[in-house]
Amino acid sequence: AFCREGSVAPLTAAKRLVVQSLVKTESTDPRIEYARFPMLHLLSNLPRYALAGLLARHFVWAARFTVLTARCPALALVGRDLAYHALAQALNQYRVIENVVITNSNYSKQFLWMTDLPDRRWQLHMVWYSMNNNIFVYREDPVAGVFPSFRHIRADHHWVWTAGQAAFLRGLDIPGTMHPVGPILWYLPGTGAAPVFGALRVAVFDVTPVNREFERDYGLAYNYYASANMIAFIRDVVDAALAVGATHERPVRLLLKHKRSHSPIHDREYIRVVEELSVGSGLIDLVPPETNIFDLLAGCDAAVVIPYSSPAYVAAHMGVHVIYYDPAEILEPRFEPAAALCFVAGKERLVEKLINMAKDMAGVKSHRRSVLGVR
Repeated sequence: AFCREGSVAPLTAAKRLVVQSLVKTESTDPRIEYARFPMLHLLSNLPRYALAGLLARHFVWAARFTVLTARCPALALVGRDLAYHALAQALNQYRVIENVVITNSNYSKQFLWMTDLPDRRWQLHMVWYSMNNNIFVYREDPVAGVFPSFRHIRADHHWVWTAGQAAFLRGLDIPGTMHPVGPILWYLPGTGAAPVFGALRVAVFDVTPVNREFERDYGLAYNYYASANMIAFIRDVVDAALAVGATHERPVRLLLKHKRSHSPIHDREYIRVVEELSVGSGLIDLVPPETNIFDLLAGCDAAVVIPYSSPAYVAAHMGVHVIYYDPAEILEPRFEPAAALCFVAGKERLVEKLINMAKDMAGVKSHRRSVLGVR
């Protein structure tokens, strides 16, 4: 549905799509096919007489690569690139490919044939499904950095969320035409319900922390999303919700959406605390990770998001008041501003902000009731 009606033009305009999939997937759309190796899948589109030449060039390149690697072992780093070189040449020669679409997951691994093939006839599009571009800046050491691989990204077109994200990429001298098209979540808004009058509904977006073993093996000397910070995040949000309910004598419902489903690498203590708070506070409704974020936010009055997760910009795009909340009070706020988005550090300020937001929303809801004729 996103490919047919979404905001990324090379997908909506394509007459045929071959999508890389690591598992066998059957398509419900005749123009979409799934393949583990899309380039090999396209071999059937080459004329039969071209296959012999392709095979010959492939072995020539293999021989040249072997000789050159013996002289310069570092060339082994581009072995995967050259393995597809002859095939990419043939697909390019016969104009089999019109566009290549990758995502920002590929920012640290782009094959050379995508952009550097001589006489290339396709366009390379990078689709950014996230707004979390920036490295954390800490108060005690306010030095801003950039993910090193970002400076090596190359594409003809970038499909991004906002004009600010486009400006950030241009500031790194990343080549390509920028297309700001709003949130890209790979699905469309569904039929989300409007907010229910009465209870104040707050969407909460966390990042489930990984365990200490994974942190060590992955080289995370310090991890902002560590278990202690995330436990503080969810406890503070619950305490703030209780304070709002007591102040306004109005029930509060927290709709907590984990970023991903739990896996063995996730911290069990955080999962236990969330389950405990869900039962003990009576405020938390756990929302499946695969829930449509557009629909979830359509039924909420506000949102609280761990910095700098992308759902905050979905909320801001929809006009839902949203808070980036830093429970550790250690971050220097560095994020793209938006009209409905603010940054709060520390539980006291979170409580104050939510109470004021609830007060403002009560006035808006009262007006909406009178307009709708609700008694």
